[in-house]
Amino acid sequence: MSLCDINLNYLTCCDRFFGGNDIFTYSHETLGHKSWIDHFFVTRGLEKYLSLFDVIDVCDNFSDHLPIICSLSFDCNVTGCDCDSIKLPAYSVHYTDRWNKADIMLYYHLSGCYLQQITILKDILCHENNCNTKEMTDNYYEAIVHALKKASSESVPKIKHSVLKSYWNEELDDLKQQSIDWHKLWAECGKPRCGVVNNIRLRIKYKYKHAIHAAASNFEQQHADELLQFWLDKKPSDFWKCWNSKYKKTNGC
Repeated sequence: MSLCDINLNYLTCCDRFFGGNDIFTYSHETLGHKSWIDHFFVTRGLEKYLSLFDVIDVCDNFSDHLPIICSLSFDCNVTGCDCDSIKLPAYSVHYTDRWNKADIMLYYHLSGCYLQQITILKDILCHENNCNTKEMTDNYYEAIVHALKKASSESVPKIKHSVLKSYWNEELDDLKQQSIDWHKLWAECGKPRCGVVNNIRLRIKYKYKHAIHAAASNFEQQHADELLQFWLDKKPSDFWKCWNSKYKKTNGC
């Protein structure tokens, strides 16, 4: 008996509205085991607002558990809730420029165009006491920074800071792309659990997974030795500088 088979007077299981015969949220592909063990429950009466229930199956999920997503669509005028009073928590998201993936020629062209639009004030070279050269210099500096940032925003891809891994390399990029391509082909074929396409998909997936673990382990060992040496040499500032550069995580999502 599953949780959804239990009669709860105040809760409704979402599975019964969006369920199917071949839906599962746990899959051990090596052993061939699968089951539906994750569920959404809503307060009874809210099930009529359900608009989406889905199991997310993506190629870079190495867990045996598949995440599920559920959406409810409300009409504020009907439910009586004050939409304007609902405040979502604010998160600070930090992004990092991927210069190794940038279109350098486009950046060169755009930065040149934007920098040429900056007006150079002759008074900025004034040496008289009544000239406000500091303010003009600051404005000139800010204009240059703005031009360069605008050029990079249009030519350099960005990624969330938390997504970047210090141990990442080109081999992992290649394996990741192979895993994505074979997963897409497998999905287009109807997600078969046997056959040539499925076997290649699993082989590439496990190779990608093992390569990540190996790269992370090698990275940890390499920098553990470096940290140990700083500690033995009694160089605390160098120790923490190395630690923060490799292991410190930026707050935000």
